[in-house]
Amino acid sequence: MTVVAAYRDQDAGIVHLAADSGSSGASEIVTPIAKIRQLKVGLDDHAVLGIAGRMALIPLAARHLKADAAPDARSASDCDDWAQAIAEAITDIALEHGCGDDGWMAHNGGLLAYGPWLWEITHHLALPIHSYIAIGTGAACAMGAMWASCKTLPPADVARAGVAAAIDHMDGIVGPITGMATVALG
Repeated sequence: MTVVAAYRDQDAGIVHLAADSGSSGASEIVTPIAKIRQLKVGLDDHAVLGIAGRMALIPLAARHLKADAAPDARSASDCDDWAQAIAEAITDIALEHGCGDDGWMAHNGGLLAYGPWLWEITHHLALPIHSYIAIGTGAACAMGAMWASCKTLPPADVARAGVAAAIDHMDGIVGPITGMATVALG
């Protein structure tokens, strides 16, 4: 069971991601795992990737995904094209390494953030997100908590509040909460 949440702080030009950190296999023993990672973009920049579902995809994406050139952060279409290429590459990596059959990301997936931009990553597709989103089995709890808190909490705390709600109300989603934010560009 997983929840990964993200909130766009449009005033600061960054995205905050948060996730639970438990993972259980067939043994039902919960072990800690990082569900959010930085991805190197170009020479000195990074994006943030959060995955729900196939936890093996996090280290595989970090190892095999090549984002050699950063998109022009001032251009929504350039950033969307870049995110689409990343979504296609992540899907191909998943299929190549046996992290699921063709179409598994329709029920799982990821969140990708770069500077002020945020996308939901599904099977060969990057969908732009304009305010906040949560994915995984705890998504409904997280979305409700983010909706309720986005006007009252500091932006850095909204995604964490969503994950905390999922931990409180869903069996199998456990802490501690991990988080990461993008860097404001230019």
